[in-house]
Amino acid sequence: RDWHDVPAAAIKALNPDIILLGYYDAMIMQPYYSDWDYVNQQEAWFAHDKYGNRIRPDDLNGYLMNPAPNLTPTGTYHSWSDYYAQKSHQFLQSYPQYSGIFADDVALNLSEAGYAWSIPYSDFSTALLQNWRTWTLSHMQNLQTTIGARKVLPNAWKYTQVCDNITGMHFWEGFIHGRSHDVTTTGYGEWYTIYAINTLHAQAENGHAIAVLSGTKNPTSNPTLAHQHMLFT
Repeated sequence: RDWHDVPAAAIKALNPDIILLGYYDAMIMQPYYSDWDYVNQQEAWFAHDKYGNRIRPDDLNGYLMNPAPNLTPTGTYHSWSDYYAQKSHQFLQSYPQYSGIFADDVALNLSEAGYAWSIPYSDFSTALLQNWRTWTLSHMQNLQTTIGARKVLPNAWKYTQVCDNITGMHFWEGFIHGRSHDVTTTGYGEWYTIYAINTLHAQAENGHAIAVLSGTKNPTSNPTLAHQHMLFT
């Protein structure tokens, strides 16, 4: 959140109407983030398994955070969600060239969304899984309320409830064909393709902003197919 602020300001100066969003992962904390030393001290903010251990993605890249409210009620920040919202607000105050926040990894059901972890879901704490949807919606509402009229674009796949009830914006990553899929593999089947298009179309008809991202691995091995995948976006 440092090196790109100057070029972002230059872009905004060239086109004042352009919408620039600052990236901030809503659910995964990385040790290489500049605020890791502080966040790492807030044990209650991390998601834990039923044995009390932190939960990590299966590639051990980062840590899953707990979106529950009021985890540290006597602290400067009352939860990861409170910290996330306040830091987003501070960022937007410091860098007015940005119109809002791109909130990554906003899934209302971790298992359904295909997230894989270093432990099975059966080892997650019961409360975390049972309340994940409610807590995540609260997390996004807290962010939107804190930054006010600024924009929130949640990377929320098919979970349009965030857009419908809170943000008025929706982002669908891996639309039709995802960046993690080889260029020669097929994307969504016919039924799911129509479902995805209709879901996003409904959001647009409701006056909401929609965005998608398609892609592929190894595009140079078959440029013709790669171009077709690109056209989905």
